[in-house]
Amino acid sequence: MTSSDENAGLQRASIVAAIAGVFAIGAFLHVPFFNGPEYWPWRWLRRADVTWIAALFAAAAAPALLAQRIHRRGVAVGLIALSAVAMQAAALSLAGTPALERLGIIVRDPASTSYYTAAVQLLDWQGRAPQAAWISKFDQLLRFFPMHARTKPPLPVAFYVELLRLFGAGAPLAAALFIAALSVAAIVAMYVAVRELAGGETAVIGCTLLALMPAPAIFFPQLDVVYALFTICVVATWPRALRGSMGAAAAFGITVFVMSLVSYSLLVLGAFCVVSAAMEAWRSRSPRPVIAAGGVASIVIVGAYALFEVSTGFPAWATFRAALGQQQEILPYLHRPYPLTIPFDLLDFALGVGWAPVAAAIFFLRRSTRADVAVAGLVTPLIVAASGLLQAETARVWIFLMPFVAFAAALEMIHWGRAGRLLVFGSMIVVTIAVYANMRFTYERVFTGSGAFRPIPIHAIR
Repeated sequence: MTSSDENAGLQRASIVAAIAGVFAIGAFLHVPFFNGPEYWPWRWLRRADVTWIAALFAAAAAPALLAQRIHRRGVAVGLIALSAVAMQAAALSLAGTPALERLGIIVRDPASTSYYTAAVQLLDWQGRAPQAAWISKFDQLLRFFPMHARTKPPLPVAFYVELLRLFGAGAPLAAALFIAALSVAAIVAMYVAVRELAGGETAVIGCTLLALMPAPAIFFPQLDVVYALFTICVVATWPRALRGSMGAAAAFGITVFVMSLVSYSLLVLGAFCVVSAAMEAWRSRSPRPVIAAGGVASIVIVGAYALFEVSTGFPAWATFRAALGQQQEILPYLHRPYPLTIPFDLLDFALGVGWAPVAAAIFFLRRSTRADVAVAGLVTPLIVAASGLLQAETARVWIFLMPFVAFAAALEMIHWGRAGRLLVFGSMIVVTIAVYANMRFTYERVFTGSGAFRPIPIHAIR
């Protein structure tokens, strides 16, 4: 890299950091709409312990910054993963209540992470109907669950059912440790996927960006934190499948099967697949690679679902229809004025990313040579916003789209010197401190009343 390249990179990094700084200052000043629109804002607050918040987040990010000087890539990725978990631990411990107590509050809150409550309902129901197999009745059980669990497939609830059986009252802590472990897996997977596409140095930058984004730390231990792992697996398999790897196409099919049992929201990743497939068909002047990859993946998905239904009795199509029906019942109570949601969904998403990577990704789009995979990834949040399928609270709900921004930003930052990269990483830490100290993102108490635990009537399930 020449000195002129480094100077140009430092200039761009300064612009990126300045943009991030504007939004960080705006958070401290409580500028209207920086915390979201009137129909879905993050509530403003003023923390008196900003110095302590800054110190703890800076300490948590330090291993990732140190990793930029480590030549052994395995060690560097390990340090970045350590920072990702440390950022989560910092966010949990800075909340004002003891970390373990707050962990239990968030997990048990039916309005925040409702899967624990749904799992308690299922275990209570099975205690009264011991011969019943809940997985085969899941489509009928959905309507009795609270909030988010009413519109989701079975794996999140099954996750907490097993933790409650194994650890009882220790289930919230076990869940947090498992989610932290999956966060580490996401960093490692990000490195492997980006290294395959763009080289090891770019992969280290991408991992660092993902680890330092505010949302995965602030929303820990909610399950949304780990959904980025599915996106990374899609990025690792689908482009290779389009280039003729049938093994990658099969792996992509398995990824889609598993993620469709976790959250139907993740299926909007189909936008990325369609855009990247169209780009590949245009580049190769033939639809054959797309047809072959899609055919193999479809066979794997259908086969996996058939095997799963035969072995467990899970009614896949009935559950999807039931979840869609529950979503239609909930929507009238949510004031989400489309198309006004489009700009605010993107604004909130940028807040969760930490602003700086978004600005760096925009610089990437201005380059004369651009990777099709990265372009398709950046287009995906725009398509999701325009579709109105996943509206509001996108700093949390769109965490699974954040690897796309990290990848594109890393492809830009690879052309910068170390000083420019560190400036961007530092600005992300500042944004995390600013939003954490000035906005409320999670509930502070367990909700009671109609939103809390409700026994499932035995006679209501056929």
